[in-house]
Amino acid sequence: MRAHRIGLALVLLATASAQGPTAPDLVHGYNGEIILTSAPSRAESVIVLESRTNVSETSRQLVLVLQHVRGHALPADWSGRGRLLVSEGLAAIIGDDGTRRVFIFPEKPLPRPLMNWRDWESFGVFGIARYGERTPLTADHITALREGNGGQPAPQCDCDSGGPGSTQCSITAGGVGCSVTCSPPSYACCDWSSAGQPYCKCCSG
Repeated sequence: MRAHRIGLALVLLATASAQGPTAPDLVHGYNGEIILTSAPSRAESVIVLESRTNVSETSRQLVLVLQHVRGHALPADWSGRGRLLVSEGLAAIIGDDGTRRVFIFPEKPLPRPLMNWRDWESFGVFGIARYGERTPLTADHITALREGNGGQPAPQCDCDSGGPGSTQCSITAGGVGCSVTCSPPSYACCDWSSAGQPYCKCCSG
């Protein structure tokens, strides 16, 4: 299935609205160096952002692992300077070179701040996991995530946090952790690898 084009308009909200941090129209934006890689055999993509400013008090890095809807196109690899937008059930890249890519849950309406921008490539995803926000990941950990060897939970999706019926979970220890948001009927699963690394994913419901 080919990626399709959709229209959007961008007004970034710098602070949470009265609805709280999970408000559907809250969009966070980060400027920096972005690397997007995809692996068709796993139907996943990884976005690595090295931000120009702090993503948190302790890190300028944000790593997203996107699980793609089966049968949807995967994006071509890309790297460059730009802006990464993140909202609940949505991630988007605005490259300085004109690249426009949005990754979104199938059932999610576009946030109001993103309604009128044009010429975006849209890709359906059912899971968005976040890493590196508290403590930047090592190069080896990023490589493991790209290769699908991040120490994921067992195939039956035994979970330390999350589990059937959960659409979100997180796990952290010693400042290292991850979190994930999933589109039903998949469920969120967070666990630790045998090497002691956090791993967050969406499992089939």
